[in-house]
Amino acid sequence: MAENDQKEVRHHGRIWHRVLVGLAACAGLLIIFHRPILLSIGRQILLRYAARENLKVDFRLEGNPFSHLTVRNFRGFPSGPSAIESIDIDQLYVDYSLLGLARHGLSHLLQDVEARSAQIVLNPAKASPRKPRPKQKLKLPSLFPERIRLANATLVIRADPNDFVVEQIDLDLNPRSPGEVRIGKLQLPSGDSWSRISGQTSYTNKNLILRDLVLSGQEQIRFLNVDASRINTKALGLKLDCSIGGGQLSASAGLIETESSLNAKINITGQEIAAESLNKFLFLPEDSLSGEIARLSLDATGTIDLPRTWNGTLALQISNVDRPKIHFDSGVVEVSAERGNATLRSADIVQDKNEFHFHGSMELPAAIEDFGRTPTTLEIAGTAPDLQRLTAGTAVQLTGSGQFTGKIDIANANVNATLGVTGNAVGFSDGTVDKLSCTLRASKNVARADTKRPWFSDLRTAMEFDLAGIRYRDHFIDSIEGSLNGSDDILGLDRLSLRRNQNELNVRGRYKLPEEVGKASSQPAELDVALNAPEAGDFWAADSPNKLSGP
Repeated sequence: MAENDQKEVRHHGRIWHRVLVGLAACAGLLIIFHRPILLSIGRQILLRYAARENLKVDFRLEGNPFSHLTVRNFRGFPSGPSAIESIDIDQLYVDYSLLGLARHGLSHLLQDVEARSAQIVLNPAKASPRKPRPKQKLKLPSLFPERIRLANATLVIRADPNDFVVEQIDLDLNPRSPGEVRIGKLQLPSGDSWSRISGQTSYTNKNLILRDLVLSGQEQIRFLNVDASRINTKALGLKLDCSIGGGQLSASAGLIETESSLNAKINITGQEIAAESLNKFLFLPEDSLSGEIARLSLDATGTIDLPRTWNGTLALQISNVDRPKIHFDSGVVEVSAERGNATLRSADIVQDKNEFHFHGSMELPAAIEDFGRTPTTLEIAGTAPDLQRLTAGTAVQLTGSGQFTGKIDIANANVNATLGVTGNAVGFSDGTVDKLSCTLRASKNVARADTKRPWFSDLRTAMEFDLAGIRYRDHFIDSIEGSLNGSDDILGLDRLSLRRNQNELNVRGRYKLPEEVGKASSQPAELDVALNAPEAGDFWAADSPNKLSGP
């Protein structure tokens, strides 16, 4: 029996020996002939991926798949809906370490990346519709090469009214010596452009520093730092010190990736900045921001997508804001957040004699999508002795004076608002009102930001108004009283009563709100009108040529 067992062991040993020899032989053959096979496989993978992204590409692939690859004559263009309009790269060289990837992850994969004569044109407007995806975890970028070289590279992003263009980029980020970045042309969507700009660079241990990039006398980057030296521990640092709009702006951020999100520490300070100069750099329409930012200060910490963890303060002083529908002399805002609560300490807007004051508080939500659903209180108070100044540039221009009060409360995802307005000697186009008062009460259940419902869902409204001493052209009305109420998409006119001496006009009705506000005029409405006019002529001025007399 022992001899048979020994023969069986030797038999199995010979089988495993033959298997190992066969595997070794296959490995040897793979090492000898691996390049053509693996390069062909790599090419097919890239072609399949491009086709899936609606791109048709052609290129030549060279190199050693285990350490470095060179892509030559890469040409790509869309074969369907795609944000990529074209890709043209004469040469792309990538040196990488599979051992570094295995031992330390993606942050140690890329060693050297070099692109020559490259042009990429993007058109976001032609991108294919995005498919709904589960919420993704926020992550820091991991791929930071040890060295980067760009020669004659161009990036174009189609935009309105002008393309964003960075043309003829020459850049050498060498960890062993300082370098320089040169840009032949930089154009922003606003149309502002600069030519032949340059700055000094260094890139020691993946710590990028850019100095003295001058766009104009008022706009220059004195210092820009992207510190990825600790990216293998999931940490990234950012710093910026620049001149913009005749003022100074400094910013810094520290980002740390956790198992579920990103923790951030952010600091921003600014002084004497012409706000309109920010529009072009933030890719905003020309008239989005205006005025002068006398002081801006933001100091905040927390997990980016968990508002309840936010702590910090924000202070803003701005003056001389002049937009098509917003004009004021000065504004001051102070906000703080700590222990899961945000407080609007003050928001004061002054427009000559007109003043508006806001203050309130909010319980910060656990998720960004729940903003507007957590317990919140906002109080509003305003006095406007000069309605003409307040309404300048709006569709309805008024004169006279007014007062405003309001309070908005949110509890259990339900908004309750009460707004009150009173006015004296209010003038409007072709008419005047001696006195007016109006009170609006509204409530609405607030759905999450990612929920789609008609805007009027769960909306409840009630309004009472009272006007006295009304004159419109050659018409006179002693008083107008009325009330409205709304429930979801039905708006009811409970009562509208117009009186002039012994004459009285009463109107009731209902109206169905549209899902699209632009279609308001096409919605059905019902009105019941009752007129009791012993002397209809009282509604007109005595000398009016249009006067009607009689009952």
